[in-house]
Amino acid sequence: MSDIEIAAGAFAVLSVCNYIPLQKRQRRRRRWWVITLHRFRNQYDGRQLLSHLIQEPSGQFDNFCRMSSTDFEYLQVIEPKIKKERYFLESSYTCKGLADSDYNFLFADIGSHGRMSDGGVFNDSLLYHKIQNNENFPEATCFPGRKVPVPYVFVADAAFALSDRIMKTYPGVPP
Repeated sequence: MSDIEIAAGAFAVLSVCNYIPLQKRQRRRRRWWVITLHRFRNQYDGRQLLSHLIQEPSGQFDNFCRMSSTDFEYLQVIEPKIKKERYFLESSYTCKGLADSDYNFLFADIGSHGRMSDGGVFNDSLLYHKIQNNENFPEATCFPGRKVPVPYVFVADAAFALSDRIMKTYPGVPP
């Protein structure tokens, strides 16, 4: 057989393969669609969710935690050797700011250690103490066409505690 005959045969085989319709791959039928952890996340706290996840027949607990009990025992043995120590050039600092509706900064707090939570940083700030003492706040005013005075408030996320001057957005998931 010559090279031309081999090339012609290969071309014929490939052209026939292109015309044969490919069968659609059937979707794999799933055994578990939603694990207990996701199904009940709005009803239970973390401890109850993990207990449900341990009882889950799919074995998703090991996949979720990614550590076995022997790994935890090993961590307890080596824990004293890997404890984090504070060092001189700590690079994690937080920055909190307060801006008005025109994106102008009214207050900034820079320099709290990064290991503190948002609420902890805010509770240690000068702004928090001014809010608690009601310093330099305008008087409550009425909306146009209304008679009930409404106080001026800050809108914050879920990390901050509610108060007379701090509002949070609705934390739920819309329907």
